[in-house]
Amino acid sequence: MKTPFHLLLIRTYHAQKNRLRPEMAGIGLSPGQPKILNRLMEKDCCMQKELAESCDIQPATVSRMLDTMEQAGLVCRQEEAPRRRAASVAITEAGREAHRQWQAICGRVGEVDPITVPELARKAQAVLGGRCNRPRSGPAVQVKFADTGRTVKRLAVISGAGGSMFEDALAVGADCLLTGEANHHAAIDAVRLGLSLVAAGHYATEFPVCAAIADRLHAAFPELEVRVSGENRDPFTYI
Repeated sequence: MKTPFHLLLIRTYHAQKNRLRPEMAGIGLSPGQPKILNRLMEKDCCMQKELAESCDIQPATVSRMLDTMEQAGLVCRQEEAPRRRAASVAITEAGREAHRQWQAICGRVGEVDPITVPELARKAQAVLGGRCNRPRSGPAVQVKFADTGRTVKRLAVISGAGGSMFEDALAVGADCLLTGEANHHAAIDAVRLGLSLVAAGHYATEFPVCAAIADRLHAAFPELEVRVSGENRDPFTYI
């Protein structure tokens, strides 16, 4: 007898919760809070309504979460109107540190066979390009890099918009940070401090893991049909 689909979803949710919640609690965060911190790192001083919409969380729930986060010193609110939900929310230094620790949990660092930064960038483009859905036009992956000229022997990796984590990569002795996105000033500061940086694209550093997740889900729940989207692709077209 096949397990009903909704029960498989519940089991998947609990497996994920049991894996991540202890890590989250270890740095003083609760479910949903990393998402809010991540948004505030991208855009500080958000309105509460904007946070709810961008994080896909009900406004009333966001309000309660912000109460807890404010008490913990992770965020601060400035009410600009009589209604509480019109308050502007900013991340504090404690919130930035909690975000840094959470990103470090999500990232990886380790030794690699010696490789130059241009070689690493070309390898990332080839490997990731083969694991992404092809765009309707242009290359599948566009990679850029900032090179200190040092050979890479220790590599830090974090998917998505991880360029702001360059100081953490330096702290663990990395020669290079491979991530999805990095802004102009992060690249300048990273190289100045002795860290090379490879930005291989937000989509390209996240989508390829879907196949691995699908394999794990199928192994854990053989009766569950798992499909990786063939339509999801980078929203940008590269020249």
